[in-house]
Amino acid sequence: MRRTSTAITACLLFALTACGGTDVKADPAACKKAMTKAFDDAMAAGDKAEESKRPAACDGLDDKTLKRLAGEVTTEWMKGDKAADELEEDLDEMQQDLDDAVDEYATETP
Repeated sequence: MRRTSTAITACLLFALTACGGTDVKADPAACKKAMTKAFDDAMAAGDKAEESKRPAACDGLDDKTLKRLAGEVTTEWMKGDKAADELEEDLDEMQQDLDDAVDEYATETP
């Protein structure tokens, strides 16, 4: 869950740190491609992922467009095979953490 939430947070930060309304002509397709790469990089880095900055390819896009693109990137990832693998790993890790916590607090019954 840590890797998944880190990457999704990174992607959403692109939308939330937008400075739309500039005169720069931006290409939404290039922005989405850059967001997807940054998202994939964050997923690969897992817990070691650094806070992401909005890709330069997204400069000049309005907030509404950035939020839509961030939503598309995360939705497409969630529907893909990578998402299932990552979520399975996260669930396994959570189960191990839970098992460890139970073992730590378990007491022997007389």
